[in-house]
Amino acid sequence: MMDLSNPLSALNAFGSVTMATASNIANVNTDGYKSMSVRLESGPDDRGVQVAAVYRDMSPGPAVIYNLN
Repeated sequence: MMDLSNPLSALNAFGSVTMATASNIANVNTDGYKSMSVRLESGPDDRGVQVAAVYRDMSPGPAVIYNLN
């Protein structure tokens, strides 16, 4: 019987990457939105892949200049 745990873990991990990317794209013009990134790592016993962390970019964004005229 074929072990499907490795491909399944990869699909789950890349699903998290896809959700973060979709959120970044959907909010590209949202004031104050900070982009997300997902860090992946090897699964237990170096089998498969798993999400190690989800990061929010907390670096300061560009200055926003409003035209008050």
